Amino acid sequence: MSTRFGTIVLDERATPGTASVIVSLEDASIADASSVRLAEAVLPATTIVPGGRIPFDIEADDDLPVGVIVRVHVDYAGDRELDRGDLYSTISIPAEVLGDSPDRRGEVPVAVI
Repeated sequence: MSTRFGTIVLDERATPGTASVIVSLEDASIADASSVRLAEAVLPATTIVPGGRIPFDIEADDDLPVGVIVRVHVDYAGDRELDRGDLYSTISIPAEVLGDSPDRRGEVPVAVI
């Protein structure tokens, strides 16, 4: 296992407040199939500031297969349901973007749903 480091870049239109932030690594390599969650990190009670940045780290296998993506859900209700106003990673971000140290964090943008 190894730690990967990233920074969530919040949409300027985000609602200020507190939310649960769920970061996952998912194998999305199989076409026409649901992705498989390989790792997850939850940041509870995170302060959300429009245009802000949230650092995170996530534990994952050393050798991730090709096709693993980073998915982020900023969940205001804390119910793990995607609701209007939540923030979500709407583009495919390969896990390779994540850094191998806190000073080499990859960026993961999220947009308002």
